[in-house]
Amino acid sequence: MNSTNRGIEPFKVLDIQQWRNQQRHSKADLPLQDRFLSADQVADKLGVHRTTVYRWLNDGILPQPNRKGRTVRWSEQGIDQWWTNTPKDKEHE
Repeated sequence: MNSTNRGIEPFKVLDIQQWRNQQRHSKADLPLQDRFLSADQVADKLGVHRTTVYRWLNDGILPQPNRKGRTVRWSEQGIDQWWTNTPKDKEHE
């Protein structure tokens, strides 16, 4: 090893699973206003089935998502606000 290489960290190679885990964790650290949820994530957050999310959307119960082509995403902040302002009764179950 010559003197120019001393003190330099070797290049670290990540496997694809490590990279995906880093991406997931970095997205989880974003502030709420920057996060968007898929229908499955909204369903998990609300404790309902994915079909219920789309039924509530079609019935005008759930806030409108952001759409880009066929991709549908809800603002996490919008879902949280909707949930706190929704009366908790048996009507939506």
